[in-house]
Amino acid sequence: MEKQRIKPGTRSYRRLLNFLILSILFSTSIFSQVLTNAEINQLLISPAEDQQLFTKTDLKFEVSIPKVQPSQIQVMSSNLPSDVYFKTVRKIQDYESEGTKIEIWYTFDKPGTYHLSRLPLMIQNRRRNIPFQEITVSDDPSKQIPKLLVIFDNGVKITSNDEVSQKALFSSVVGQKLFFTVYLQYTNQLVQFNWDIPKDSIFTQTEKFEITEVKYREKKYSHDLIPVASFEWTGLRTGNQEMPKIKVVATGYNGYRNELLLPKVTIDFTEAKKNINDNDDGIFSSAFSNSSAEVQRENLTNITDDLCYELAELYSKERNSLFGYTKAREGRIALETKLGLPAKTSDNYSIMWLLLSILFTLVFLIIFIIAITKHHLIRILIFGTIMLFGIVSIFYSVGQRIQVFGICKGCTISSVPEASAEAVSEISAGNLVEIHEKAGKWYYIELGQTGGWCLQDDIILVK
Repeated sequence: MEKQRIKPGTRSYRRLLNFLILSILFSTSIFSQVLTNAEINQLLISPAEDQQLFTKTDLKFEVSIPKVQPSQIQVMSSNLPSDVYFKTVRKIQDYESEGTKIEIWYTFDKPGTYHLSRLPLMIQNRRRNIPFQEITVSDDPSKQIPKLLVIFDNGVKITSNDEVSQKALFSSVVGQKLFFTVYLQYTNQLVQFNWDIPKDSIFTQTEKFEITEVKYREKKYSHDLIPVASFEWTGLRTGNQEMPKIKVVATGYNGYRNELLLPKVTIDFTEAKKNINDNDDGIFSSAFSNSSAEVQRENLTNITDDLCYELAELYSKERNSLFGYTKAREGRIALETKLGLPAKTSDNYSIMWLLLSILFTLVFLIIFIIAITKHHLIRILIFGTIMLFGIVSIFYSVGQRIQVFGICKGCTISSVPEASAEAVSEISAGNLVEIHEKAGKWYYIELGQTGGWCLQDDIILVK
């Protein structure tokens, strides 16, 4: 009889417990927060901060879903491009938004810009598709080999990784100046930088940048291009002409030295278009005349030693003459123009400027002394300042007179004064060079930004 009494009581307790559990679940579902469509539309899966978006690296993406517990979210598989690989996913409690943060990792095999398909999620038993932020993934610069690049002002680019091309890179007009800049990439130290001057052309370094002066850069990995130097190149003959040979030795991020060379490429130089007059004289004169570029080309290739001596003598007269200065200068410019050489207009090396500076300073020195004797304070300050400018001009002119110049008969220059040294560059005949140092039978000369050692016999001194 007692067992029969116990069974109905146990059933009653079970029914009461089930009722309480169902009540709790029902009340939770009533008062639980529901994610609205507006809140869903604002969700965006973005790459985590403080990470580099490089290939072959596990990249972390994340999104915070407010007002939803991790147990109410299920991450589903999505379609990925062939070069993108899913790694893992994690759901954690996000206390700031009182919701859930989803963290998901992918690996990208190739560089490029990616717009991944929406990620499907089951949120509170409803399917949602969350978009990804568009990202650009690049190769890890710390693992790249140094690269040499040349970029022309017209946008044409050459790199040390390019293959040799039989076709001309582009066309240009004879006598037209081409401007380009040399860059390095994936390097932090420049060890050596030199180039060869091409034949039948004018080739000048117009600017050099920090890496050529300081040589060491901060060890910071990036894809940025580091400018090395800018050049100006003028072709003086028609036809395909090879790009100047530029050689760089640089240290990469891995600490190894690399010799970088540009591939063999050519520029197609063509004749400038001529304007033909309507009258017969214009037609016949154009038929029997040579272009200035052709004359320059002939002269550059036929500058003899005698012409170099004549040019050096004219420079010497211009440098030392006072009353015959104008005539010597005009004769020198005329000869340079005839030979197709760039006519220099600088007068800093002439004695005339030194004498004028001395005369100018003496005149204002006398006026300054007179002002002192008459106690004119304002005049003392004015003429004293002018006199100081004259003194500075004297020192500057003396400094220019100390410089030694010469006319090159056509030579190759090297980095060291030895016959067995490797040639760094070439300097064509007729160019005025500055002589900085003498070592035995060798001169260290400079032409623009190009410098090196050459034999003394290749230079005619401007006295």
